[in-house]
Amino acid sequence: MNLLERIDQLQAGRNDVYTGVKEKQGLRDKLNDEMEAYLKRGGKVKQIPAGYSSYRDGKVPMRGVTRGPKEKIAYDPSIQETPDEVIEARNKIIRKSKPIEIEKGPRKSANYLKKIEYQSKYLKEISKKFGPNDKKRLCEMVGISTKTFENIKCGDGGLNESNWKVLLMCIDGFEFTQKVKKPRYTRSTDPEVLRRHRVKESRFLAIAAGEKKFNAECMYHGEVVYVMDGGNRARCSICRAKSRKKTT
Repeated sequence: MNLLERIDQLQAGRNDVYTGVKEKQGLRDKLNDEMEAYLKRGGKVKQIPAGYSSYRDGKVPMRGVTRGPKEKIAYDPSIQETPDEVIEARNKIIRKSKPIEIEKGPRKSANYLKKIEYQSKYLKEISKKFGPNDKKRLCEMVGISTKTFENIKCGDGGLNESNWKVLLMCIDGFEFTQKVKKPRYTRSTDPEVLRRHRVKESRFLAIAAGEKKFNAECMYHGEVVYVMDGGNRARCSICRAKSRKKTT
């Protein structure tokens, strides 16, 4: 593109801009003339607040209308009332002196409470027979959760007649797992463990009798005399003597 072509393009752009400005100026003059004629005929201009010009036909919604100042209640110094009394008087005016009626829910009947009590006692007795995982298996058979089972057992709600009948039918043919009681202490058959146990029993008997020596079986020397120190710790007399010789 040579220089002359570029000059022609720039000149054409300037002409377009100039014509656009001229057209806008003509529109402004035309609007001003129409506005003057409208005002001469007795018309009035409705002004829209700033920020509401985007609403159609100038109709501002209610949320955009600024409210006037709140009505102030005149204070009469001759009336000696506490703030609580003033507030209560205003609340009565607001409520039109009618107390608010609170709707109460339906009360539980006596039969319903008896049913809950009966189901709770029954499930507590059944729970005593439960073994490991018995409660979970029973709840799966009935179709209820273990939490629901515990709530009914505690008296917090109850089952309807159909579910209660299903639960009773499941309990009739239910096989309870036997509870296996583990002994508190298991006696070992290891000879060394049994020997230490006998030494321990002999030491307790000597402490009860107020003695510092007793006879028991040593791991290395057989039946010997055990000697207790100030803390009632017992040790074989031969092993004690040997350890003292090594230290000296």
